[in-house]
Amino acid sequence: MKNMKLVQAVLWGLFLIYYCGSKYFAGYQGYSHAYLFQVGLIVMLTAILPYYMTRLLMTVERLRVAGILLAPSLLSMAGYGAFFIAFIAPNFPDVPAAAVILRGLVPGIVITLILSLPMLASRWQKREPAL
Repeated sequence: MKNMKLVQAVLWGLFLIYYCGSKYFAGYQGYSHAYLFQVGLIVMLTAILPYYMTRLLMTVERLRVAGILLAPSLLSMAGYGAFFIAFIAPNFPDVPAAAVILRGLVPGIVITLILSLPMLASRWQKREPAL
């Protein structure tokens, strides 16, 4: 199980590097502090906070499997919703909120997979070999 925590940490780090890079270069128009702040805020709201809040919920309350599977996506979509309300809606009122909020599904699903690894590995180890 100790190796699984290491694998989980490495996968989280790789995902975070990839996610930061993809958000930074998605709309890259040259370096500016404002753009870097926006990318950092999106990553914080849609990846970092959902990951650590779900981990906290897993340790404090012993969520059921459904909670572990739903919490990262819901928190990530809520992060996109907060970003939409604060920055996109005032400047672009014609953009539908659903188009932006649904972008939180992908990081939420990846976070769910990373956080589910120890549970999946323990079930895999308990499995009986086929005849």
